[in-house]
Amino acid sequence: YFAASGMTDALASGIHHGRPFGGVAFLWHKSVARCVQVIGADPLGRCIAVKLFMDNNRSILLINVYFPCYKPDAEYFAELGLCLGFIDSILDPEQFTDVLFGI
Repeated sequence: YFAASGMTDALASGIHHGRPFGGVAFLWHKSVARCVQVIGADPLGRCIAVKLFMDNNRSILLINVYFPCYKPDAEYFAELGLCLGFIDSILDPEQFTDVLFGI
């Protein structure tokens, strides 16, 4: 499996009150582990990506995103920009034949 969460930094800063937020993950059966390559995660733990190798020389980029809730303020746009920047940084048409988003 591969997972990321934005709660790591929030919990490190002290006691957290209220419901936790965020977190994305991919789970796969051990029989397909040889076909999966972890690409990475964004700094906030809102986006993760893995590459899935298929038998027919195809590769699929799987992206899982936990977008921030809309608020008309600078923090929202900064978090959204980090998510979109991460996605843009890993999209390479020469490496992947297909892309699948989970939002």
